[in-house]
Amino acid sequence: MEISKEQIKKLQEECAKNGHDVRFRDIAYCALKIIFNDSVLAYKAIFDADASDIIISNYDKSEKTKAIKKYFADNNLFSQSQSTIAIPTENDITFAENKAELVKMLADVEQKYQDGEIEYKDATKLKVDIRTKLNDKFAVSDDSVAQMIFVQPKFNTVCPHTQRECWIQTKEYAMEHWGLVEKPKNE
Repeated sequence: MEISKEQIKKLQEECAKNGHDVRFRDIAYCALKIIFNDSVLAYKAIFDADASDIIISNYDKSEKTKAIKKYFADNNLFSQSQSTIAIPTENDITFAENKAELVKMLADVEQKYQDGEIEYKDATKLKVDIRTKLNDKFAVSDDSVAQMIFVQPKFNTVCPHTQRECWIQTKEYAMEHWGLVEKPKNE
């Protein structure tokens, strides 16, 4: 999906032999038309954003662009199968819309179960499937359950005699960890 400077020069020379003055912008238009699969978008990106459809259609049907497209096809440059880019449209579903729809479906399944439209086992299976998709695809987790991991300290000193790591419980640690309280002093 690339074209070298030598190929551009060769394309311009070949088109010049046929009487076409091909500019770099003409080549870029034809390449973008194939990549975007949209002549209007390609023309407006290269030439004029305010151009009418008639002007774009006439340019797209011109002998010059036909010669460039023929050169692309003959030399396997910018073939349609290897270079089409998906352009988002108004009909595409966003991440948030998809998530909201799954949450709505979960509520619908619960409501249908409450109304008796579906059986318990079917409702349970549907709810499990929807919750699994929500958790896997959207990283939705139950915030009410906080998972805590307690890591006990491995050592807090080095033995002066054996040079090994040791754990000596401090008074503060023992009081906090074991819930101990200091013995009141008798006066």
